[in-house]
Amino acid sequence: WMKIKQNGEEDNKNDDYLEYKILVLGEKMVGKSSICTRFAMNEFNLEIKPSTQCECYPKTVKLFEELIKVYLIDVSSDSIKNPNSYLYTNVKGAVLVYDITKTKTFEKIDDWAKEITDKVEKPIPVMLLGNKNDLKFLRNVDEEEAKEKAVSLKCDVRESSCVDEKGIQECIKYLIAKIYYEDLPEDKKEHYKEIVAKENNANANNTVPTQDNTNSNNN
Repeated sequence: WMKIKQNGEEDNKNDDYLEYKILVLGEKMVGKSSICTRFAMNEFNLEIKPSTQCECYPKTVKLFEELIKVYLIDVSSDSIKNPNSYLYTNVKGAVLVYDITKTKTFEKIDDWAKEITDKVEKPIPVMLLGNKNDLKFLRNVDEEEAKEKAVSLKCDVRESSCVDEKGIQECIKYLIAKIYYEDLPEDKKEHYKEIVAKENNANANNTVPTQDNTNSNNN
């Protein structure tokens, strides 16, 4: 039910790896495949075709001296109709994507958020991501409206573009940091609280707490 998209990194088996499965959900043509490709392979292709099935994009990142194997899952609309799908098992986080130039894709965010709350075993960190902000001159979804939606969904919100080399990387890596923090024992959270809080202002200072650990040219 899912294809694996390899990004050229060596898949070395290591018991010390953490593994994070992150779902990327949204309407067709919002750029989910481009987001996954930009994150995992640091590539952008205007000719990319919409996914007809779930596709998995693996990438290893280093966070706070931890090696984390991230599996970014590009979720197709058809796959969620399969009642026997293992799509929602062991999910650590989710990205809800809309196109800032298409109001209808934003209006559907509540439906995708409901997919998460209904089918994932427990609450997970979620990011609301407005894609294609390189097309701000065609904007139809106001930033303040997106912020209000994020408040109602109790999640973070970002805008970015797959045209930008760093934007998508920063958004996904911030979500990885949130997942890592949420998984920490309570007695260890205090140590990272200030660091993670600073990352909530990543758009302002343009920094993230992770670095790539791949053998491909993803820097």
